[in-house]
Amino acid sequence: MTISRTIGLYKGVHYHGPLGRPRFMVMQDPSIEDVATARLAVGADCLIAVRWYHWPQDLSNPLANARQWFYQHQGQMQQMAKLGRVIFAGYNEIAKEQAEAYAAFELERWRLMHEAGYGAGLFNFSVGTPDEATWPRYQRVLEAMTDSDVLLFHEYGTDWEDLGNDWHVLRFARPEFRRYIRGQRIAVAEIGADHLDDPGLPIERRGYAGWRRFLAPEQFILWLARFGELYDVAAQELKADGVTFEGAAAYQAGLPGDDWWAFDVTGIWPAVTALYANQPPAPEPRLPLPEDETATDAAKLAEKCRWWLEEEQRERESGNDARANDIRLSLIQLLYRLENSLKGAP
Repeated sequence: MTISRTIGLYKGVHYHGPLGRPRFMVMQDPSIEDVATARLAVGADCLIAVRWYHWPQDLSNPLANARQWFYQHQGQMQQMAKLGRVIFAGYNEIAKEQAEAYAAFELERWRLMHEAGYGAGLFNFSVGTPDEATWPRYQRVLEAMTDSDVLLFHEYGTDWEDLGNDWHVLRFARPEFRRYIRGQRIAVAEIGADHLDDPGLPIERRGYAGWRRFLAPEQFILWLARFGELYDVAAQELKADGVTFEGAAAYQAGLPGDDWWAFDVTGIWPAVTALYANQPPAPEPRLPLPEDETATDAAKLAEKCRWWLEEEQRERESGNDARANDIRLSLIQLLYRLENSLKGAP
């Protein structure tokens, strides 16, 4: 058995195990250093979606709420955006009753992010949403999206049979909804097993909150393999509509607290990454360079610049001119970061 690299991890701050080389993953509440470390592990082609936990998810004044969100995270986004393919998600699983406010929030957040040059992960729709009546209320955001943005969904099944229920899994690919995702990049930011209060299912098939309540580890690994198969087939079909499917993230490993223990994949994730199909080799190790530094405050950046200047000189004195030249060129990037920090630039 193999598992598609379409399936990545939804990673919390307390997970420190292998990540493999997926095409997509989610990181909740990471530091800049966390994202830099993950990037080195997963490689350059993996799309990383960063999400910060917010509660309450205030939509009382959507434009002001979006600006508050943006300015709260601007400094982190400025640094994380330098680490390759990274997008930034906003609020999570907003109910359809707040669709108008949610659309206004996302459109303003999108505007601010694009002015700053950041890619947006938009909406984070919960499983089974939006419905046909709600999709048009998000149209103005869909029309604004560019190829740097990604629509985000959540998809869960209640049992093995439910993985074939396209009201819960691959709902966005149903014929009546495809027109809304045409030409877009999409990803599923959460997948797994959950309890769903779906009146279309008999009560005995509405599932349990988390796979660990009713599945053995090897059974849930089979679920992840099946998710990958379904998404890979759909990705090929959706190309006809200009849709790029980026991947899906298994929820979760390493989130703080005990609320999500039944969803925790920490114990099985090393086995999942070992089963990745057609996994590219790990990147060739290279010697560190100044640009790899993750410091953000001016004092620490100045200290790092001084150390690297000394290192360059040591390499030249040892006759390693090629290494010294690499350090010199990379040091320019670190000095730019020091300059921006001293100027108070975002």
